Amino acid sequence: MSQNRKPTFSLYTSLYATSAARTRKAVGKPFRKLSDREVISKAFDARPDLCRSADAMVMAHDVFWLRKGRHTVYLNDDDVVRRLMSARFDVSAGPGSGLSFPFESFRIALPKGTRTPTGQELPGIQVTWLDYEAFVPEVVESFFGHIDLGFMPTISNIDHAPGERALVVNMLLDATNLESMHTVILEHQLPLLLAATDFQEFQTQLGDFSDAALSFASLTEMEQEKQFAAIRLVCALGVFNAATEDEFLAPGFPGGQPPRTVGGSLGPRMSHHVLTMPPLERGSVGTHYRAAHFRQLRHDRYYQGEYAAWPRGSRWAFVKDTWVNTDHQGAEES
Repeated sequence: MSQNRKPTFSLYTSLYATSAARTRKAVGKPFRKLSDREVISKAFDARPDLCRSADAMVMAHDVFWLRKGRHTVYLNDDDVVRRLMSARFDVSAGPGSGLSFPFESFRIALPKGTRTPTGQELPGIQVTWLDYEAFVPEVVESFFGHIDLGFMPTISNIDHAPGERALVVNMLLDATNLESMHTVILEHQLPLLLAATDFQEFQTQLGDFSDAALSFASLTEMEQEKQFAAIRLVCALGVFNAATEDEFLAPGFPGGQPPRTVGGSLGPRMSHHVLTMPPLERGSVGTHYRAAHFRQLRHDRYYQGEYAAWPRGSRWAFVKDTWVNTDHQGAEES
C-alpha cells in the first residue's frame, strides 16, 4: 500500500546560522568546536565594517527571533497562499494602522514551489513587527552584545512618529552567495505600499531606503517583485489572523507531522503553528472567483464590551472569498 508523501515546505534560511556553518567548514579544525555565536563574533572582530552592513541587520533579526520564541507559521497549502495573495484590504495611515501579527518575531514557511503572481519562486520569510524606538536597543544593540562586540557602533534612526511601529521582512535571495533581502517599512508607509498594483508601483512608493548609518543595496527587478509579493503576503496573513481572532492559527504542523523541508531546518525548541483558511467550494463553468476582502472596523460601536480595551482600528471584518455566478457578478457591477 502506498503512503501519502509528506508535503515539502520552504523554511527561512538564517543568515546567522548559515554563515557560521560555512565559516566553520572553510576554516576547519580551529573553528570546529566553536558555537555559531563564537564564529560570528570572530568574523565581526576581523571585519568591523560588517557592523554597518545589511547582513549585520539581517543577523540581528535572526538572533531576535531566537530570543522571541522561535515561532514558525506554516501556510497550510498552496490554496491558502493563493487566497491570501489575492485578498483585498486597506490599512489606516500612521500609528494605529490596525495591522497586527500573531508574534513580534516569526518565520513563514511556504509550500515548496510557492511563486509570485509573475512566476518568481518565493523562499521562506522572516518577519519582525516592533515599535521602531525598540529596534536599536532590542534588536541591533542586543545582537552586538550577543556576539561580544568590543565596541558599539552608532546606529541612527529613521525619521518616525512617536509610537510608530515598523515592519521588517527578510528573505534569502541567493543561497550560493548568501545574498539576503532586508526591508524596513515604517507604519505610515504601509497604506501606499499595500495599495500598489504591481511591484514597479510598489518600488516607486518605497524609494531608495537609506539613512546616515546604513545604505541598502538596490535590488534587481526580479528581486523587487519578490519583495513586493512577500510584503503583501505577510500583511495579508496579519490581517486575516486579526479578522478571525486566531481561529485558524493552531499549534502543530500541516497534516499533523513534521514536513520535509528545504532552505532552513527544523531546529530544537522551535514553536510550530499552522495557518488554515475556511473551506472554499470548488468553482464550476460559469462562475467567477471573488477574492476575500478585509474591512477595517473603525466606528466606536465595534469597541464596546469585551472589545472596549482594543485600540481603534484593530478589529477587522472578514468577507470570505467565494465563487459567484458570472451573470450575477455582472449584474452586481452594472
